[in-house]
Amino acid sequence: MRIRKSYISILIVIVIIIFLSLQSPQIQQFISKQPRPDFVFETVTITELDSGTTTWTIDATHATVDKGTQLTELKNVTGNFYLGPEQTVQLNSPIAYLNMETSELKLHKALATFNLGDDVATLKALYLNWSAHQKILSGEGAITLKKGSIELTGNTLRAHIPSQKITMTGSPTAVFHIYR
Repeated sequence: MRIRKSYISILIVIVIIIFLSLQSPQIQQFISKQPRPDFVFETVTITELDSGTTTWTIDATHATVDKGTQLTELKNVTGNFYLGPEQTVQLNSPIAYLNMETSELKLHKALATFNLGDDVATLKALYLNWSAHQKILSGEGAITLKKGSIELTGNTLRAHIPSQKITMTGSPTAVFHIYR
């Protein structure tokens, strides 16, 4: 009887092993698939024209385009924005995103230089957003604006390029450096 139970136990184990081996294995996928871009460019220049006049140009060392989202990721970005024939704002950023449908540009860890006639102002921000339609440069996070002996800091900024009006909010602070 004891031997018979052993044979039955062994037979049950063999049936279970055969049953499990006939099923297709279920393997969990540990690597998540990242969306892949539709186009990849090295050393690219993007220019926006308005009635044949250049409104801005962007140079980047690397660009990827996703047709589905209409987003272009740009690396090592330099940009020039124009109001008429003169360069008005120069931008630098290690990474930026351009919405190809709306021409809105989002820059991370950006530096902007405003050419104000004979004077220059510099702007550093964690994030800068350019709205081509409204011609507004807005910023967020650790903003520092310097012009001559004046330094403004704050959390948010809005600059209307045609009127050269800049508004800073979010605990703004002004420091005047007096040189003797």
